[in-house]
Amino acid sequence: MREIDVTLREDRIETRAEVPAGGLTFSFYNATGRERTAEIEGKGGPWRVDRPIPSERSMTLEVMLEPGEYVVVSRAGETRLTAKFRVLKPGPRP
Repeated sequence: MREIDVTLREDRIETRAEVPAGGLTFSFYNATGRERTAEIEGKGGPWRVDRPIPSERSMTLEVMLEPGEYVVVSRAGETRLTAKFRVLKPGPRP
């Protein structure tokens, strides 16, 4: 599984704009002062981290994603942040 880093900030989510299709491990780091949820929405989802991520902690989520458009979503109270990303088709192998 390939690891994809995601940083949850007070006002935004930082992650890659494009990732490869297949098995992925999303590593969510909560860089805020309060607990935050984390999930991925898109084709076949949503997939959620099983509990809120404590402040200054990380949690992972393993998923199999097909090519397409997806969104990382994080919530804390009424605040909802999103970040779009694209899953690319695998390229030819040498």
